[in-house]
Formats: sequence, structure tokens, C-alpha cells
Amino acid sequence: MKTPEIPADQRSRLPSDTEVSDRNVLVVGLGISGFWSALCLTGKGARVTVSEERGRESIEPHILITLEDSGVLVESGGHRTESFLHADLIVVSPGVPHDAPIMQSAAGKGIPVIGEMELAARFIHIPIIAVTGTNGKSSVTTWVGQMLANAGKKVFVGGNLGTPLAAFVARNEKADYIVAEVSSFQLDTMVSFCPEVSILLNISPDHLDRYRGYEEYIRSKLSVFENQR
Repeated sequence: MKTPEIPADQRSRLPSDTEVSDRNVLVVGLGISGFWSALCLTGKGARVTVSEERGRESIEPHILITLEDSGVLVESGGHRTESFLHADLIVVSPGVPHDAPIMQSAAGKGIPVIGEMELAARFIHIPIIAVTGTNGKSSVTTWVGQMLANAGKKVFVGGNLGTPLAAFVARNEKADYIVAEVSSFQLDTMVSFCPEVSILLNISPDHLDRYRGYEEYIRSKLSVFENQR
């Protein structure tokens, strides 16, 4: 699926320190990022619905129990148009194509659409070091985290590597620094994400089934610097 660029005023009209309490928030996709996004949001007082294509029988029972015990409504077996159109905010998992008709309908009505990392970063008030590029992201993210740890700093290492940033927020973790691997798919749903340091390793053709060409993929990677200007 091709991924058209979504204008910033459609992706989010909420400030970086957004207040989600008492808002209807739809989380699209129940992978690890969707799971932690939902828990992050309920912890901030949002009314959360998760929309998942898989049937209920295909979702791990402990995930359903944890979410539903936290007050999250899980809609499985396909996406419901009314849930998208009645949301105040939509948080999408990285693999969800933005040109899906249901996503375009929501964006066309001006409903803010952001990703898990953008959501989490709005509640994080310590320096974030973002690492992106086509190859080597995981290794460099791990090395930078280890260097900071060796210097006596408490570090959370995650993002596209391992644990989502939303888990850091949901679990009220403490750290001096966050080192986050960031994929192009995650960068596509950023609005106000502004790392203290951004590291771009390299760019070579990749995910061209998702992008309309190599230049669009390059722009996605370069956007890690956008809010640092």
C-alpha cells in the first residue's frame, strides 16, 4: 500500500502537551505498540477503544484481560467506521496504511491521527536520543544506551527496538535519557516529536511497497530533524 503524506493539520491539531482526559481515543491495531498505547491513554484518563482486524479468538487472552480490566473496549474482527468517525483522537500502529479508506475518512473529517511514539513523547520530559536510518539502527541504539549506562546514567532503550515508549509512560518509569530506535513508519505519524539528539545513519532503498518512490522514503527519514530547527 502506498502512503500519501498526511498534512500536519489533519494528523494532529492537539498541542504537544495534549490533555487526553475524558476524550474518546481510538487505538488502531493491537500489536505491542497498540497495547501499550491503550494502557498509556487509560492512565491519562482517556476513554479508549482498540480496533483490531483479528478475531477475538486470535488475540492472546492475557492481553484482552489486561486491557478490559483497565477499562479499554476492544473491538475485534474488523474495523467499525463509526468508531473512527466518533473519535477525538486516533492513534495508529506503525504498520497501518494511512491510505486505507477508513483512515482517509477520519482524516478528511479533521480527526487528529498520530502514532504511538508521538503520543508517548508528549508525556516525556527527559532527553530523547532518536536513531534512524535504513541499516544499523538497532546496533547503534543499543551501543548509545550502553555508553550512557556506563557513564552512570539511567537509560531506557526502546522504540522500534523492543519496548515502545508508551510502555515507559504507562509504567511511570524513571530515567535520565531515552534512546529510541525510530522507523520511517513511526516518523510518518510524528507531529511535534522533537528529540534532543537525532542520529541518521544511512539511507538506501527500502519499503518501496509502502512509499511512492525513493525520494518519499528519504523525506520520511529526514523528518526526524523537522522539529529541531
